[in-house]
Amino acid sequence: MTDAGRSQGDVNRRLARILLDLHRCEHGRLEGDPCLSCGGGSSGNPVIRPGSVIGYTRHGDEIVMPSWADHNEPESWIRRS
Repeated sequence: MTDAGRSQGDVNRRLARILLDLHRCEHGRLEGDPCLSCGGGSSGNPVIRPGSVIGYTRHGDEIVMPSWADHNEPESWIRRS
């Protein structure tokens, strides 16, 4: 259990939801979903586009925003140097 009394599985699920949310437009729609406020299909997060560097691993590899098609693949989040 974590210090807040949640299992590691619960923590992992919450983190996975946060990563998925990185693909949402400012109106809460996932990339490609209908969004009336966007005027059609959501184009996803306008701030962090696929390929954008969002951090670094402890080994200095870039952590990048993957494409929508690859977001479930952990290796697609890391760009090896």
